[in-house]
Amino acid sequence: MGVGIAIGPNWSGEYDGSLAMLTATFIAIVWYTYFTYRAVHRDEASRLSLEAEGVTGKRHVLVRLRNPTNERRIAARVFAEFWRDGKRECIDDLKSFRGETLVLTPGREFVVLFEIGVAPGLVGSPLGPAIELGECEFALLRIEVEWTDDLGAAGTIGPDNWMISVLDAHVTQFARVTHSQEWMGVPESVLDAPIERSQF
Repeated sequence: MGVGIAIGPNWSGEYDGSLAMLTATFIAIVWYTYFTYRAVHRDEASRLSLEAEGVTGKRHVLVRLRNPTNERRIAARVFAEFWRDGKRECIDDLKSFRGETLVLTPGREFVVLFEIGVAPGLVGSPLGPAIELGECEFALLRIEVEWTDDLGAAGTIGPDNWMISVLDAHVTQFARVTHSQEWMGVPESVLDAPIERSQF
């Protein structure tokens, strides 16, 4: 291209190697500057962090949805369901996770705290293994997030599953290794499926 530009004004003229080299160098600098600028100033990718953890010494679970980006504005719809002893329960403290749109500006987080009720057989009695009470030892918390950002990108997180100990409300993220007919009273079809929107 530099050669073409160098002899362009006079197609029948002589080749000017110095002018061609100068033109090629100029073009290389322009492209280098452009790609360097794009690499340094490219748009930040959107991402969200979703966590659930137990509160030490209490029967509470804290769920945190955070926008860790520096510049992306993200709108998120959060769907959560709680399964205990094989049945889906309605928890009032999770009502903000019912598909309402949450707008998360950079660095902002949305937090929900809800309480895990004591197993019926433990009320007013010394604590014993929950499994001996006839209730499943763990409850299941499932959360799914649909998001869009200010650039028009969209995505889904989850559904993520957490095990919650009925005995002490300890929370562990659940990664199923083997398939079985059901998990702590929850059918396998529930674990594999998106959260049902019809319940919200």
